[in-house]
Amino acid sequence: MVFKWYGIRPPLAKRPFTALVVDPDIYYDVQYTPDPIPLWLRLAIANNEGLTLYFKAAPSQLPSGWSMDEQTLGSLADGGRGTFTVSLSRSKPSIPFPTLDEDLIIRISAYRDDAYTDLYGYIDIPLTAHGIDSDDPNWTVIKDADFDDGTTQGFEQHLEIESADRYSTSWGLTDGTYVSPPYSLEAHVETREYGYFHAWYGAKCSYDASAYSKAFVAFCARRTDHVHEVYVESDGMGYAFTLPNYDKWYRAVTPIKPVAGTLKIYAWFSLGRVSGGAFYLDDVKIIAV
Repeated sequence: MVFKWYGIRPPLAKRPFTALVVDPDIYYDVQYTPDPIPLWLRLAIANNEGLTLYFKAAPSQLPSGWSMDEQTLGSLADGGRGTFTVSLSRSKPSIPFPTLDEDLIIRISAYRDDAYTDLYGYIDIPLTAHGIDSDDPNWTVIKDADFDDGTTQGFEQHLEIESADRYSTSWGLTDGTYVSPPYSLEAHVETREYGYFHAWYGAKCSYDASAYSKAFVAFCARRTDHVHEVYVESDGMGYAFTLPNYDKWYRAVTPIKPVAGTLKIYAWFSLGRVSGGAFYLDDVKIIAV
């Protein structure tokens, strides 16, 4: 499972020492994931309190089957902003159709000292976890692309790039890495000269879920070094994911708009000097109910 995030302001408790950004909904797929399922939350913290603060994350309320250790996040000086990762896990459950929905609360505490003894305040963040079994036969499968027939199965290249003359790109099937053999889909960028450039590269396809009330996309993704956030867009609805480690496959799932539209799954490449990077997709499934 990867972590995803977008901007909201959660309720504050005790004193409003900071503003946090966190996605209140956690989605995970029981397919292609280990037991227990590792999960990550991405937090953005802004300290505007006139002193350096040291932050810690801990569970406040976890349902049965969930686990989270207390974690020190580090410090921010007055006026500082930073992003932090909080990890937790869920023992792999049996999923009632269509989703298993569970409420959690994690606590972000701020301290005046690096020994984490002088408490300044805390924020309790309510979250809802949504477990999905993308192989449940009750789903209507809108698209199921494993690329193993040697075609891109309706996916096309999606590319946004700065200074295109300074890059070379390649897009298509590869047998170098995959989840289900023998192929995955690869988007690859190489720089041609020294400098720092950005590209947003991946795949897109059309889909039609307009007859349904809910739709999701589940997919496996992998990145190399120099590749950062992964983005999913569906007609104005967007999510950003981060794959915690490179050269490792992860499973992600997120809601998409139940419309007839275009789905884009692509990664942000941040390349410096003469370097390259690649983003891989496999076993992409669009499901609806």
